[in-house]
Amino acid sequence: MTVEELRDEFGNSGGLEGLAFFYPQTAWSAYSDKYVEWLEQKLTQPCPDVCWWRYQEDLNSEYYDTSCENAQCFTVGDLVENQYKFCPYCGKPIKLME
Repeated sequence: MTVEELRDEFGNSGGLEGLAFFYPQTAWSAYSDKYVEWLEQKLTQPCPDVCWWRYQEDLNSEYYDTSCENAQCFTVGDLVENQYKFCPYCGKPIKLME
């Protein structure tokens, strides 16, 4: 589906009638415009073949930041010891940043 098709389907037409029921028409138009803008941004960004994980530690915890904008904390072991090969959030193969 192209960006133009998304705009036609979800733009100011009041698409997604189930949600439109809960919003006054003016609020629904503003909401659907924001949604279409968000989708356009996501659809036009390049999609990497891997999910990059970076080890982080602060005073209270140790965790991994992911390139798919999540964080993973292990209570026992680490990424290798827990045999993580694919990101549980986006499903892409994990690459560790040095």
